[in-house]
Amino acid sequence: MEPFRERRPPPDFGNGLALDVHGRAKFSTAGAGTIPAQQNSVVVSDPAVTADSHITMTLTGDPGSSASGLPAVVVWIERQPGVGFIARLSRRVAFCHTVYLSHRRAGLILVGI
Repeated sequence: MEPFRERRPPPDFGNGLALDVHGRAKFSTAGAGTIPAQQNSVVVSDPAVTADSHITMTLTGDPGSSASGLPAVVVWIERQPGVGFIARLSRRVAFCHTVYLSHRRAGLILVGI
């Protein structure tokens, strides 16, 4: 039996494809890092960050558990428009991030890489 596949026409973006990647891709608004030893925050430089940017972080190191028995978590991210952001985590761990740039139009917030 063939697996179910929804058949519908591709979306019309008006000006063609928004993104068509075959193989590896690199984005200027994505990166990776590690919280420095004895720290629980790091400054990430990215002048494209705005007050409306959506910043996503993924822990790529073992969040494990600390002496308190709790795993590492993202506590909060402080945007610094035109500069970058400060990532505050519960403890040191490796991470990757993506900054989604926002554009306000007619009361809507459009988000894209």
